[in-house]
Amino acid sequence: MTLDEELLAKARTARERLVSLQHDAEIAQADYHYAIRVLHAGGGSMREIADALDLSHQRVHQVVDAGDPAAARRSAERGDRDRTERDRDRTERDRERAERDRGRAEQDRDRAERDRQRAERAERRKAQAEERRERTERRLTRRAERRNGPDQSGAEHSGPPGVPGYDRLFADTRHVLDLAREEAVGFGHNYIGTESLLLGLIRADQGTTGRLLSAAGVDLETARAGVERLIGRGTESVDAELVPMTPRAAKVVELALREARHDRADLARGEHLLLALLREGKGVAAQILAEADFGRYDDVRRRLGRAGLRCSFCGRDGLRTDRLIAGPEVFVCRECVDDAAQLLAGEEPDSPEAADRLTLVADGMGGTDRDAAACGFCGRPGAEVGQLVAGPDTAICAGCVELCGQIADEPDSGRR
Repeated sequence: MTLDEELLAKARTARERLVSLQHDAEIAQADYHYAIRVLHAGGGSMREIADALDLSHQRVHQVVDAGDPAAARRSAERGDRDRTERDRDRTERDRERAERDRGRAEQDRDRAERDRQRAERAERRKAQAEERRERTERRLTRRAERRNGPDQSGAEHSGPPGVPGYDRLFADTRHVLDLAREEAVGFGHNYIGTESLLLGLIRADQGTTGRLLSAAGVDLETARAGVERLIGRGTESVDAELVPMTPRAAKVVELALREARHDRADLARGEHLLLALLREGKGVAAQILAEADFGRYDDVRRRLGRAGLRCSFCGRDGLRTDRLIAGPEVFVCRECVDDAAQLLAGEEPDSPEAADRLTLVADGMGGTDRDAAACGFCGRPGAEVGQLVAGPDTAICAGCVELCGQIADEPDSGRR
C-alpha cells in the first residue's frame, strides 16, 4: 500500500512541532524547578513557596530534593522507613485479625458442640416422653377394654366397618356414628367420611357440642350444603349395613379416643369427636368448620374447658363469650367489662339489658349500700373505692374493671 504523500508531509510537520514543544517544555520545567530551588536556597520556606506558586508542600519538597542528591537520598530513606513501619503495622494487624478469627472459630466449634449435645438430650427426652405416652395409652386401652367388654348378651359392639375402639365410645358418640351412616347413605356415598361425622354431630345436637355448633351458626342445612358443594352426591344406592369408614374418618375416631384420654375420661364423648375433627384438620368437615369461622383447635378446646363457667354478672357461660376473666370464685365476661367501663365513664352501656343487671354505686348514691358492698375481685370494701358496679351476685370496682379490660384486650394466650 502506498502512503499518501500529502498526509505524510503533514504528519512529519506535526511531529517536528511536537518535538520542539516538548524540548521547550523541558527547558521551561528545568528553569521553573531551578527558580524554586533558588528561592528555597535564598531562605524561603517550602510552605511559603508552595502557597505563592499554588503548589502542594509535597511537590515543592520533591523539586528541592531533586536538586540535592543528599536530600533526595534522605527523603528516599525516610520513605523506606515509613513503608517498613507501615508494613510492620499491617503485619501486626493481620496477625491480630487472624488471632481473632481463630478465637471466633474456636467459639463457633464450642457452640456447635453445645448445640449438638443439647439436641441429643432433647431427642432423648422426646423419645422417653413418647415411650411413656405409649405405655400410658396401652395401659388405658387395656383398662377400657376390661371395663367396656362384651355387653350382657355376650355380643361384642362393632359399629360401622372400620371403626377403631368402638367399645370405648360413649353411647351418645355411638349414636353420632349411626347418624353419620344415615347421612352418608342419604348422600349416596358408599363410605363414612369426616363430613358424615360432622353431620352426625349436628343432628345429634347433644349438650355442650350442640350448643357450641349452634352458637357458631353451624346448622344442619349449612353443613349439608357445604358437603354437596365440596364433594357432591353419589348416584348409586348404598346398603347402610356395609358402609365402611374412610381411613381419615377412622383416624378422627382414634384422635377422639386420645382426646378422651387427655381429659382422663374412660369413654370418648361428642366434644372429643368435635375436637378430633379440628385436630385432624384436612378433611371435608374441617373445611366446612373453617368456612364457618368456627375456630381453631386450641381455641375450641379452651372454650369447651370453660363451658361450665358462667359470668357472675350476666350469667353467660364460656361458650357464649370469647373471654371470661377469673377472680376469687367470681368471673366476668368481656361484654360486662365493657358495659361496666361505660357506666363508670357516665355513658349509657351499648347492651340494652345492661341496665337490668348492672348498677353504678358511687359516692352520694346509696352510701349505706356502697359501704356494705365489696369488690368481688380485689376484696376492697365500698368505703375504700370511689365507685362500684354491682351485679346480681357480686360487684367490681373501677380499678378491677380497668385491669380486666386490659386482660380482655391481650392476645389470647390460653387464659380463661
